[in-house]
Amino acid sequence: MPVDMVLGTRFFNCIPKVLSGPVLASKINKRFCHTTFSLKPNHSPYAQHPMVNDALPHQIITGALIVKPNVAQFTKDGVQFDDGSTVNNLDAVIFCTGYDMRFPYLEIEEEVVLKNEVKLYKYVFPPSLKKPTLAVIGNIQPLGAVNPISELQARLACRVFGRKVQLPSQEDMEMDISRKREAMKKRYYDTKRHTVQVDFITYCDELAEMIGCKPNLTKLFLSDLPLALKCFFGPCTPPQYRLMGPGSWVGAKKAIEKAHNNVIYATKTRDTKQPSSSSAITVAMIVAIILAMIVITCLVN
Repeated sequence: MPVDMVLGTRFFNCIPKVLSGPVLASKINKRFCHTTFSLKPNHSPYAQHPMVNDALPHQIITGALIVKPNVAQFTKDGVQFDDGSTVNNLDAVIFCTGYDMRFPYLEIEEEVVLKNEVKLYKYVFPPSLKKPTLAVIGNIQPLGAVNPISELQARLACRVFGRKVQLPSQEDMEMDISRKREAMKKRYYDTKRHTVQVDFITYCDELAEMIGCKPNLTKLFLSDLPLALKCFFGPCTPPQYRLMGPGSWVGAKKAIEKAHNNVIYATKTRDTKQPSSSSAITVAMIVAIILAMIVITCLVN
């Protein structure tokens, strides 16, 4: 299962990061032991944007890729590392420096981004404009997929342009930008890469709340318990933001219910008999109901 289907849930998102961090690190290391390959960082998994590459462990194990320390200096035809080791007769050196964010086609470029730090309310709207006539879509780096977020950003932009949603004052928007920037600096290690980081569910809910389409879990728990459990314990998929409010979709519930099967459908290339698991399902449902009651109590209080 893709990791965002397993960990990208509202339930996991509610767990404090001081508790979920070790769980996430353990899950990552079960797939690829970073200590074994001398790649274990000195910070939490939440302190940097992850790099996902299924081919990397195999390349290291087979010797096709050798992990080295930081570069100390370049020589005439090679490189010396800070542990004193050298590699000579190099064919090429590739600088993986990333990118600088630029909007050279905008007259107000420095009011949108400066030194890789964006100055956008909710990472979408420049607060300096007298009228909200510009929206930047997709200029974020989430712990999850970009497209569902871009869709919500576009929905919000359309409602702002249509005067169905009123943005806060310039002062309030700039304060929100500053708060997010400071929170990001406290959480992530210092690098030009970590300037547009967002947590998938938290950020989606922020946008959805402004649109008016954030799922009301309390209402769902009382009206449709099975659906509420899927929304809370299952993956947070885009149809959750089509259940209610502007842009609601009659097929959203069915799409949420089929999310798991849709993911594994491509792997089912032949029919096989599945073992009966009725007892396990019963136990799981009882546990889920108890947890749901706890969640409802927390939401009400």
